[in-house]
Amino acid sequence: MFDENISFLYNTLLGKIEGSHNMLSKEKLARINFLAKKSKNEGLTQEEKLEQKKLREEYLKKFRENFRKQLDNIEFVD
Repeated sequence: MFDENISFLYNTLLGKIEGSHNMLSKEKLARINFLAKKSKNEGLTQEEKLEQKKLREEYLKKFRENFRKQLDNIEFVD
């Protein structure tokens, strides 16, 4: 039961459950990863740094919203 709950939580947070539209698009996630790799390898322009910051903030906001929803749906049973 515990493993199933963790798996459900993990899949929900990643937006893998059908109908879950609360995560970033694949394109935005790909852009975050691209900018991270470019930053490590060659550096970013000021515009790219700003874009990276905004994308990361958006990602974290969505992640926290989904995590909060999962926490709100947890029921403790004695």
